[in-house]
Amino acid sequence: MNPLVFATCWLSLFCICSVTSFAPSKTLDPISFVSSNFPISINALSSPQTKPTTSLIQSTTPKFPPSRYSTKLYGWGPDPIWSICSVSLTSSCSDPAITKINMAHDRPEGHTNGGQYVQMRASGKEDTVGYYAISTPVGSSSMDFYVKLNDNNQYLSLSSDTVSVEVSQVLGGGFNSDIVDSVDELYVVCTGTGIAPCYSYLMSNKDRLKGKTIKVFWGTKTDSFGSDIAASLESVGAVVERTYSGAKQPYVQDVFAGSILTPSSAGVMVVGQKEMFESVKSHCEDVGVGEGRVFSNF
Repeated sequence: MNPLVFATCWLSLFCICSVTSFAPSKTLDPISFVSSNFPISINALSSPQTKPTTSLIQSTTPKFPPSRYSTKLYGWGPDPIWSICSVSLTSSCSDPAITKINMAHDRPEGHTNGGQYVQMRASGKEDTVGYYAISTPVGSSSMDFYVKLNDNNQYLSLSSDTVSVEVSQVLGGGFNSDIVDSVDELYVVCTGTGIAPCYSYLMSNKDRLKGKTIKVFWGTKTDSFGSDIAASLESVGAVVERTYSGAKQPYVQDVFAGSILTPSSAGVMVVGQKEMFESVKSHCEDVGVGEGRVFSNF
């Protein structure tokens, strides 16, 4: 064999073995990576009403500093376009600490469907980014949000009644609005501040829902949060059934189970932990709810 060819073959073999020996022994599962750092459902409160899980739900801030690039990379829609808005803060509940935010958004035309959300952060502080669902109906003069306070969003605490924050454009497509016209019964299963996108959807479509059966199953820690929301839903014909984890009452998905009157004409909207969604979906499949009629805003 030509000495030059022989040397070249040995050099190629050495390079292949070297690369192989230094290759990582385990590749990163992109699905696991994303789900471990981002919320499963926008603005759904992780609470004891739903069975324990490691998934994060309520307005979760990513473990890595968010940026325009990372938002796009992990599938949360288009890059946020930030603007400064002044928001007013009101305490809605002390246990857990939930703040109601009212904002005159500078781009309200983007709110076209119930279940949409915005990104929000303290001015110039990327590590405070949160994803918050709009609770007001489409066409409202201002936007309301219900936010459970945590270490990353203390800038929304009541140290000041009014603060300036950075807010993105309205994001997400929201819930499937076509389902309203294709069902006679609409069921809602949610926990905590997960009521916000559901409320926006129901109130935005209240005229289209007239004459239909609407039942809301809502799990919270106590009745100290949301009595005004429940009353407003009842005023447009919804039946609201609440369950309280603080009183050691059943999980909200278990309260919901068996409630569907006519599965063939029912739709079920779910906002909560992944395991809760899967439990509700499994039950609906068992009783004959049509494919695609169990839906969420993510």
